[in-house]
Amino acid sequence: MSHTEDQTSSARPDAPAPLPTPENRLRRQLLKGFAGTLVVGAAAFFGWTRYLFPPRRHGLLLGPVALFAPGGPPTLLPDPFTAQYSVQSTGPGQFIVLSAVCTHQGCSVDWDKATGSFLCPCHQGRYDAHGRVLGGPPPRPLPALAHHVQGDMLYLNS
Repeated sequence: MSHTEDQTSSARPDAPAPLPTPENRLRRQLLKGFAGTLVVGAAAFFGWTRYLFPPRRHGLLLGPVALFAPGGPPTLLPDPFTAQYSVQSTGPGQFIVLSAVCTHQGCSVDWDKATGSFLCPCHQGRYDAHGRVLGGPPPRPLPALAHHVQGDMLYLNS
């Protein structure tokens, strides 16, 4: 066995790795490009399927049923994005859910304990606990909102 054969067959463990050949570099670039394309394609596919087939939702959570005492006064719940809601329990599992936005000019109404009615602070519009107009300039009653109970939670239908 010659001296050069001996050196090539048993490489030293601390020797540096051989330099990549142009064929190896091209193969690595193609594999990296394929892997990147696969990742981007998968992300786009899952993003679009989520957009086209959104998960089924319960609606806007108003709160646990126990929060609303049967026969008690309406509870005003603020929605941080658009409006306020009024929830009143009329019995076990039975609720009146109203928009708490005045139909006159869009002000938020408050519950007045003394008169037992909703009062709009902007132009003194008044509504009863069911949202019917009692006085002032409002042209329509407070809108009743569709809702449902699931488990022990009250949701506004979406």
